[in-house]
Amino acid sequence: MYYIYWAMKNYILPFRDLVVSPGLTVPVLVDNHMSVNCIKTAANAGHQQLILVAQHSWAYPSSIDDIYTVGTIGDVVQVLSMPDGAIHLLVRTTDAVAIKDIEINDGIFTGTPEKIMVADDMEAEQTLVLRDILADNMQTLAMSTRKFKMEKLRNVIENYPLPAFVDAVIQTADIETDVAVKVLSATSWAEKLNILLEAVKLMVETAKIEESINKRIHQQMENGRREAILQEKMRALQKEMGEDDGEIDT
Repeated sequence: MYYIYWAMKNYILPFRDLVVSPGLTVPVLVDNHMSVNCIKTAANAGHQQLILVAQHSWAYPSSIDDIYTVGTIGDVVQVLSMPDGAIHLLVRTTDAVAIKDIEINDGIFTGTPEKIMVADDMEAEQTLVLRDILADNMQTLAMSTRKFKMEKLRNVIENYPLPAFVDAVIQTADIETDVAVKVLSATSWAEKLNILLEAVKLMVETAKIEESINKRIHQQMENGRREAILQEKMRALQKEMGEDDGEIDT
């Protein structure tokens, strides 16, 4: 599946709840002081590439087990240091990589990247069919959850290459990190789309179940409200008729 892509170790930049796909130019705001140190250390060492990797932990990772062993190589295009110490980073991602021989020194991670070979099947009929099916399921998810609109995804499909669509689905549907890393590790675009399709289908089914439960609860509340109103009307009627004994048969 892999072959050695770089003989030397690269600096690893961890991200919280974010898996960055290859083939994109992404802006990143880095304000964690350890991440800032990582970028500055890499720059001082003459490294123009970073390995972007998701982390298991919420806080900045403190051990090797806190980060995933699959990430994305990114060429640093621009670094802007802000007055508050944060860094605006512009990165052009190239390849998904497995990371070997990970080390941590003074909180800064390094590792040897091995490129994950991906089949050139972007324009294959099966891949395009899977893309369209995934888009249809995203449309269903958008209608069920109302958390996002499909216009952006439709625009991505029409005007951008497949990597942008895959990344847009991951970010828009808020795909779990474990699933996004699995997508990153896949060795064909058809496989990547299949993994996403299964995840989105599950989200659609979950949304339908939640909608059904919410409708049932709403109906029960409405029935209870109508019963309460009826009881109040009966009390008022009994009072008008002089029959209010403090109890109502229901």
